[in-house]
Amino acid sequence: MTKQTFDFALTLRCYRKSLGLDQDELAELLDVAQNTVSRWEAGIRAPRDPVEVLMRLYELDDVFDDVVYDVIALAMRDDDGRVILTTYTIDEHWWLADDRARNMALPASMHQAATAQAAREIAADDSTVVTIRASR
Repeated sequence: MTKQTFDFALTLRCYRKSLGLDQDELAELLDVAQNTVSRWEAGIRAPRDPVEVLMRLYELDDVFDDVVYDVIALAMRDDDGRVILTTYTIDEHWWLADDRARNMALPASMHQAATAQAAREIAADDSTVVTIRASR
């Protein structure tokens, strides 16, 4: 049996993508430069404190889950029985609607990824058609 090793670079990349973030957005949330995230993901360098970075990712993952639940709670049905979910295309619009998003400077791309996850969960639960629209 071969010993499994922890791959920080792959873990970081997978978490970033699952949160709907690009490298620049994650870098801003971690208060580092984009090229730093790029080097971490490429395995060229590792953060001084990888545990601190992982803890921040876990925190963002918890927030992501909360956003998924918020999106589901705000779901509406149209006259044809389709579920309609609303997401944000502009950071500032989300920030106006959600203090936590504003305080954490979360990008709208994260809300969009959470909305897509909410759509998958709703569709899996009752095989209904789910559509996503932009907030106004």
